[in-house]
Parts: sequence; C-alpha cells; structure tokens
Amino acid sequence: MHLHEFMTTHRSEILEACHFELRAEPDDRLAGYVADFYDETLRAIRRDSGMRESSSPLPGSSATAARFGAARQSAGLPITQVPIIFAAISQSIGKTGERYDLTISAEEYKLLNSCLDAGVATSIENFWRRDKDRESQLITERFGFMAHELRNALGNADMAFRLLRAGRLDIEGRTADVLARNLVRMEALVAQCLSSVRLEVGVAPHLVAVHAASVLRNLEASAIPERGITIELHADEDVFVLADEMLLTSAVGNLVHNALKFSPPGAVVRLVARSFEGSAFIEVEDHCGGLSDQDPTKLFEPYAKRHEGNGNGTGLGLSIAKRAVEAMDGDLSVINRPGDGCVFAAKFQLLHH
Repeated sequence: MHLHEFMTTHRSEILEACHFELRAEPDDRLAGYVADFYDETLRAIRRDSGMRESSSPLPGSSATAARFGAARQSAGLPITQVPIIFAAISQSIGKTGERYDLTISAEEYKLLNSCLDAGVATSIENFWRRDKDRESQLITERFGFMAHELRNALGNADMAFRLLRAGRLDIEGRTADVLARNLVRMEALVAQCLSSVRLEVGVAPHLVAVHAASVLRNLEASAIPERGITIELHADEDVFVLADEMLLTSAVGNLVHNALKFSPPGAVVRLVARSFEGSAFIEVEDHCGGLSDQDPTKLFEPYAKRHEGNGNGTGLGLSIAKRAVEAMDGDLSVINRPGDGCVFAAKFQLLHH
C-alpha cells in the first residue's frame, strides 16, 4: 500500500492518535491545525504519486503552519512549543503504520519528512516574524506616547511663556505655575525616555551606594504639586541603597508623578525611606481612593488603564519604574487600600554606612 493510500484509509485513526499525543495541550484549536496540516501533507503526497488533486503548498511552505506559529506567539508560549503538532503527526503515522505493517518507499519517506520539516520551518519563521512585528509596534507605541506627552507639555509651556511675555504677568502667578509644571513634566518625560532606552538596550546599571533621603529631597524640591496637594517627606538619614542613581531617580520620580496625578485636591502624598529587617524601602503613598476590583499588579503593565479614585489615565511610568527597580535587583510592589489610596514600595538591599 502506498503512503497516500494508507494516510487516506487511516486518516481518522491517525488524527485520533495525534489528539492523544496532544492531550495535555490546553489549546482547543490544535485539532483544527492538525487536521488541516495533515490534509495539506496528504495532498502533496498524492500529487507526487501522479494523482490529480487540488494543489498543496507543501513541501515548499504551509499556510496552516504559518497560522499555527502566529497563534503560538500570540498565546505567549515559548518557541519550543511550536513544533509540537508536527512531531505528533510524525509519531502517529509511525505508530499506526507499525500496527498495519506499513512499508513505504525511500521517496515517500523523504517527501513526508520534507513536508514535516517545511511545517516546522514555516511555523517558526512566522512565530519570529510576528514576535518582531509586535516588538516594533510596542517600541513605536512607547515613543509615540512619549512624543505626544512631550508635545502637550511643550504646548502648554509655550502658551504660558507667551502670556507672560505679552502681558507682563506676575512671575509668581498662576500662569508662571503652568509654565513651571510643564517644564518639570518635560524633564520627567526625558528622564523616563532615557531610562527606557537604557533598559531596552540592556545597559547594565551602575550600582553604587545611594543616599535614599537625598534622592527623595531632590524629587520633593523639583515637584510642583497643584490642586492644593502637599508632599510630606519622612526619610531615615541612615538609609543607603545599592542602586543606579539615575534609574532610581527616574523610577521614584514616576511614582511621585503618579501619586500627584491621582490624588484629590488637598491630599497629602508621603515619601518614605526606611529600613526593615535588613532591607531598604522607598515608598510613595497616595490618596487616590484605592482600586475597586482591579488587580493592583496590572498597574505595572504598559498602557494599563486606571479609572479609579480621582483620575484616569494610561501610560508607561509605572511599567518603566518596575523594570528599572528590577534591573537594580530590587522589587517594586503596590499595596491597595480601598477607599483610601495606594502605597508603592520599592525594596532594595540595605547598605550600612
């Protein structure tokens, strides 16, 4: 019996064996991918045997394999999980063939393997292409967001400057405050961009002893709260952390900006540096009203939306802050206090001076 006859006669049995091989896989679409690729392979083998049959892309490539590779990437699975259906088909044909004493020619065996190899190659190629496209899209979105925010801040600052120059307004007045706030915002966005670039290209942080209280004092001095919000600093002068000062300033600065943005008028934002059980903690406490049913850890995802409490927004600050802290061998967590606010705590190795 030729291979194409065997695969046609025992199609259901072979596919059932494939499903058994893949029984631990949670993706319910696998059965469809297996059947479609099996039929592509069967048509290629029939065509090679001189039988009239609808065209098959194999052994050159496979549309089914391409879709499967993209689906594996979208599901966030490792690339090692890509060849799984092709291995299952190969094993199932072999085991079923043993039961029926199948004998195939060297040419048929070579063609079958060529089809399976093409399936693996096509699926992996599409997996990497989609992964690269996704990465490029994220980079475009990230810097597009920063450019948009910078443009808004620059526009506000330019308008305030023009009003000050044209109207000879009080340098201590509200228009000057608008200018100052937007200059600070632009500075923070540039720092955020620089931190993001360092993290993306994998520049190793320069870890040294950093005085936590000094970092917090500098951030307190550069912040310009509005809506009557005040900042309280509670810093243990003896706390030194092993960190990269630029990354640390950027990370905590993002937390401070987040706290000022989401706290209500008249609220108090607390900046804390303390030690506890051999670790150093830098904390930013806001009064955003807390989160209702949102998982607090999702706030660290890029472009996470936040509507609870007294503000709504989406951005990259918290995501970059978490990556920066982790790059310095630290840990950034958030404590949700429903009805009150959130506490963002960065934990580092404590140094003794």
